[in-house]
Amino acid sequence: MTKYSILFLSLGLLLGTSCEKLVETESPYLDQDAYFQNEAEVLASLNEGYRILAFGEVMGGNTWLASELMADNINGSNLSGDFKAYHTHNTGIFIGFTRGIWQQNFAAVGEINRLLAGKANANLPQALDDEVTGSALFVRAFVHFEMVRLFAQPYGYTSDNSHLGIPYRDAWGVDPQPRLTVDEVYTKIIDDLNTAIALLPEQSTISAAHANRWAAKALLAQVYFQMNDYSNAHSLAQEIVDMGPYYLVDSIGGRFDEMMTTEDILVQPDGGGFNSGANWQGHYRNDNGTPTIRMSESVYVEATANTLDLRGQQWFTESGNNIFLNKANGSNDLFHPVLHLTEVLLIKAESAAILGLTAEAENDVNQIIVRAGMTPVSGLSNSDLISLIRSQRRLEMVGEGNRLHDLKRIAVSENQNLFINGAPWDCPGMVIQFPDDELNGNPGMPANEEGGC
Repeated sequence: MTKYSILFLSLGLLLGTSCEKLVETESPYLDQDAYFQNEAEVLASLNEGYRILAFGEVMGGNTWLASELMADNINGSNLSGDFKAYHTHNTGIFIGFTRGIWQQNFAAVGEINRLLAGKANANLPQALDDEVTGSALFVRAFVHFEMVRLFAQPYGYTSDNSHLGIPYRDAWGVDPQPRLTVDEVYTKIIDDLNTAIALLPEQSTISAAHANRWAAKALLAQVYFQMNDYSNAHSLAQEIVDMGPYYLVDSIGGRFDEMMTTEDILVQPDGGGFNSGANWQGHYRNDNGTPTIRMSESVYVEATANTLDLRGQQWFTESGNNIFLNKANGSNDLFHPVLHLTEVLLIKAESAAILGLTAEAENDVNQIIVRAGMTPVSGLSNSDLISLIRSQRRLEMVGEGNRLHDLKRIAVSENQNLFINGAPWDCPGMVIQFPDDELNGNPGMPANEEGGC
């Protein structure tokens, strides 16, 4: 057996009465004919899946950075190597940065599928078995959603979404899996999340670092939003805003703290010598040396266009020819927000505006605008309101891995002539090449089109 140190937040933390504690558990090696024997082994495996998910290549920062590098928030003039290949939309199959992203994301899926295949023999109480299953399905859906957006053209690229997506690994085993269509991948993501919603409690009884029902709904809202299904995205976001136990923090930097905040729906905590957000901070922070990543002129101009905007004042530093993002500055022990109310509210606002619910959309976006120190808006035309909400989304979520996906979503539905960082939104280079080790291990899987942009 292999012993893991698992960051396991107590139920006391869920109730706000205790700090995190480190629990030693044993996670057995499970081959295809073996089974988990007891509750401790099952929970150790589930924790291991989430622990992998928090690695730097996944939630910890690199998966987010991949999409940011390919969009328009980053100035690529100083980049080299793998980062330059991403920024110039010319990734190849031998890029180490890609290998890490692909391997670690699917390592989490492998652990989750191992758990789902082998937990029956542990005879868990029904409520716990439901929560474990729902939590595992959330992880599987989360990874495939991130990967299909990076390694395939977006939902809507073809009218029936018959273009190739990625393999969907939903069973424990080592056999190569074929690439499914994007439609098939999204269908499986939605199925996993709907099952998770049905099984998960509103508050996790296992760990505050694990998904609950609200987290599964927030992720499903993101999925529908990416699909331009604004009705379903709005419905889920409205349910979270109106009925969930979350509310906005008072300050623009309040989402990034050394503890859970009132708007954290899913957070990766720091503790036990494990800093889940270290890669994300390391890419951007400029209070501990000069970072590799510098911000683009366009996002800086947008952030500083209104002199009252606190984000322009506090989140950016202009130094010579460089613009740095201050959002990641501060403590080495930041909890890393993955799903949060700010994004849910912006999904709700944009969806409402597109659906013609103007008053609701204005009310939603004004909560973000006022928190950022500006005057609330009213009486805007529908098109101006949508543009404003999208601008607020860009500024609030800068550096958090959404920009590329937002631009592709808009291109699919509204602007087929859109360019992203100087390249057409649908050129081959806007999709990351599968890494060589995946292609070698799965020789029947078609590679992505080469040629860059």
